[in-house]
Amino acid sequence: MRRRLKPLAWYAEEKLGFGTFSSLLGITFEDSVDRGGTGHWTAMASGDSCLVQIRNDAVVAAFPFQDSSAFSNNPVLLSTNGDHDQGLAQLRNACGGWESEDCFFLMTDALAAWFYSEREREQKPWQLLRDLGIDSRKPFCAWVASLREQRAMKNDDVTLYRISIG
Repeated sequence: MRRRLKPLAWYAEEKLGFGTFSSLLGITFEDSVDRGGTGHWTAMASGDSCLVQIRNDAVVAAFPFQDSSAFSNNPVLLSTNGDHDQGLAQLRNACGGWESEDCFFLMTDALAAWFYSEREREQKPWQLLRDLGIDSRKPFCAWVASLREQRAMKNDDVTLYRISIG
């Protein structure tokens, strides 16, 4: 058992009762039985982590948000305390098809908000994310730090999961 060395302030103690909170984003892939190199995907989300599907250098699916205006400071998240868990009730689902050479980006909110903002400025942020960490390009952590310094990305946790269909 761990003991606290220092008592928590009353407001921190009160917050403990609410539990911890998190977004959740999941995706599954199934091969098409009759056609090779294609299939279906199914995704579910709670909170503000996002999935973007790229095909032929264009966005073909974005879930659960489609633009940067959808992000807020108070997303509905999953909680470890069932009394405060609204995330399960607002679980969203999506599905679509995939083809060989498609690329999927699963991103937490800070990165997804940056991605959508760049797209709204008619940039192609998926090209940069696709190539991050390959060859001599800037490593992911250094790249995120530079965007934060430029105030182009919110100073929040950042996770990127890139899935390339071969």
